Amino acid sequence: MRHVFKWYLALFLNFSIDLCLCTFNLAHAEQNRTSSILSNGDQIEILQVYIDCVSCDFDYIRHEINFVNFVRDPYLAQVHVLITYQSTASGGRKYSLRLLGRGKFDNVDQTLIYTALQSDTEDIIRQGLVRILKMGLMPYISQTKIASMLDIRYDKARTASLRDQAPDNWQYWVFHIDLQGGIEAEESQRDLEIGVSLRAERITDIWKIKSEVDYEYQQEDFKDEDEKITGRRKEWEVDVELVKSLNAHWSAGLFGAYQSSTYKNIYYHVGLAPGIEYNFFPWQESDHRIFSISYSAGVRAFQYDEMTLYNKTRETLAYGRIRLELGIIQHWGEIDASVENSHYYFDLSKNLLTLETDLSLRITKGLAFKVDLEAESVHDQLYLPKGDATLEEILLRQKKLATTYDVSLMVGLRYSFGSIYNNIVNRRF
Repeated sequence: MRHVFKWYLALFLNFSIDLCLCTFNLAHAEQNRTSSILSNGDQIEILQVYIDCVSCDFDYIRHEINFVNFVRDPYLAQVHVLITYQSTASGGRKYSLRLLGRGKFDNVDQTLIYTALQSDTEDIIRQGLVRILKMGLMPYISQTKIASMLDIRYDKARTASLRDQAPDNWQYWVFHIDLQGGIEAEESQRDLEIGVSLRAERITDIWKIKSEVDYEYQQEDFKDEDEKITGRRKEWEVDVELVKSLNAHWSAGLFGAYQSSTYKNIYYHVGLAPGIEYNFFPWQESDHRIFSISYSAGVRAFQYDEMTLYNKTRETLAYGRIRLELGIIQHWGEIDASVENSHYYFDLSKNLLTLETDLSLRITKGLAFKVDLEAESVHDQLYLPKGDATLEEILLRQKKLATTYDVSLMVGLRYSFGSIYNNIVNRRF
């Protein structure tokens, strides 16, 4: 039996090696064939385009833009289109379309902006993106043989109507109200959850004013014969921030907070802190790169529901917070990472260190490496109540328990191969 297993294992390994070599040779031959076409300007007839966007309707893009070849690998493209977006103050989206020239169009780069309103449907958004993308492709299309087959139209009536838009009566203020609730019931168990969120924002190039109020109520009921167990959690959170842009790199702000949480043994907590931030890149480039450092310092006043481990029922503490953030979105991948440390001045060992990383890197043609990491080093649980939590409080998660860390890690690889062209749209079934 052992010899048979070894024979199957050897056969499997040989087959795997042959498959990998075959795949590599096919991909290498395919890339050489495509590169020879792209390197000769006289042979370029149809532009090779790679779309790099995680939230776009790619089928729609391919259907509407049928005068280019969409390739599946960025290393085979003449134009790499990187599409990202940020949420606007009014709840819409501001899309950034970066077109990066390759080969014949090396260093022929451009950035276009498309802004979608909060009220826009997904269909309106994708139409707008395609319209902007078509305009961005024209400088490259003009250098191909297909240029003589295209025409440009101008909507004069629509442009005239845009000039007559009414002024903003809300003066950039935007308000949000979220209400949600749910119930789940069985014969011996019932769960109830209610949530309310109120937000008010006013964001301009100079000022950023945000305030948010959140309330959450959870109740769990369990029935075992004649015994009934009920667990409740209530939390209030209020956050206010006022930030002023000083110049292209510097910002200053004032931050206030209020919290009440039965889960954390906090009857109330009030905090106030001024802060300053510096971005090594201009903030106008925040859609594709950020490298910033910020520091804030202030005071926090606490009153607890129960006496804490440190024999406190109330206290006022001075604290500081330093944060380093890196965000880069390029054709080779995406990095979004931050390190933050909040600490109390009376004892710097009472601190919370937080690391968050979202990494996606292209290693080579068709192969990408992905890492998602969230880690906390927890040493600031001053609010923990004295005494042990009951079994009911632990099982129903009614009390926060002591911990020194909290870690979540996901690592993965993604590999794709096959035909370099993917122009066909087929959405059957």
